Amino acid sequence: MGGALSWLHAKDDRGAQTTTAQAEVSWAFRPGDSAWSILNKTELRYDAVRDAVSGIAGPVGGALLNIDGDATSRRMVNSLSINFTPTKEHQGSFVERGEYTLFWGTRYATDRFGPDDVKGWSNVVGGDFKFDLSKVADIGLSGTVRIGNDGDNIAYAVGPLLTVTPFTTANVTIGYNIVGFEDRDFEQSRYSRS
Repeated sequence: MGGALSWLHAKDDRGAQTTTAQAEVSWAFRPGDSAWSILNKTELRYDAVRDAVSGIAGPVGGALLNIDGDATSRRMVNSLSINFTPTKEHQGSFVERGEYTLFWGTRYATDRFGPDDVKGWSNVVGGDFKFDLSKVADIGLSGTVRIGNDGDNIAYAVGPLLTVTPFTTANVTIGYNIVGFEDRDFEQSRYSRS
């Protein structure tokens, strides 16, 4: 189990202020003698800008602000990954030749731009299915679907995977999403870009 907390606040001479805060808790369940492993991460994120002027660099420099006035974004994000890697008790079965991963991410966001408030839930569901070709290589398929508020917004990513085992304790996986989407809240947990 682990956690992290960060809070950053900056103000420039013209009066624009930015605040970014993030708190997260992560845990892993990976018994050495089990075919199952579970990883979970819960994050609370807060971003705000006050007295912004569009086209002028923010208080910490870099990217230009693209909003006038005030904006606030609050997000609660949870990412859960469950992996099944068959063990010796599955020898001889079709199941033994594979590795199976299920991912579920959920997010509640509320964004305020001046007088406008946008909020709602979205979910990301994904799966990876890999099958051994030999002791050193396997092929597979990765798929991810993001469903926005009330199913009004659906995006998906899908593509093939190739995994090579150069030595006993390492895997190198190469994948390619034929189609995809961007999602800043889940891209560290689940690669979905095309």
